[in-house]
Amino acid sequence: KHKTDHNIFFIDASKEFEKGQNQNILREQEIDKIVKIYRERKDVDKYAHLATPDEIRDNDYNLNIPRYVDTFEPEPPVDVHKLVEDFTKTTQEINQTTNEIISMMDDLEGTTLESQKELNIVREMLRNGQTTESTF
Repeated sequence: KHKTDHNIFFIDASKEFEKGQNQNILREQEIDKIVKIYRERKDVDKYAHLATPDEIRDNDYNLNIPRYVDTFEPEPPVDVHKLVEDFTKTTQEINQTTNEIISMMDDLEGTTLESQKELNIVREMLRNGQTTESTF
């Protein structure tokens, strides 16, 4: 009512609420924060932005808050060394488990000539690191 300019103040308080069962709840401290920033009408990184009429016109009069308040958080960089370490460890575990399975299968015997043949094929595939899909 008593504004001296035509700027529009955007606040993205979408992360400030507490999840409720039927509706979300704004606690007193979040309300105080919103009111304080609203009264100051200053830009706050990832929270509030005072947009000029020209800026709104440049955005085709789109008043969606994300157009003016960027809340994007970049992903932390990938630790390649840790990734390689994890991959190596997982590969070793797979190889160890495969060897244990092969060892157990060496104790098995087929009850028929056909089942023994199929058992030998599976053993060979495991030894060669192949899958058993579409073998039989």
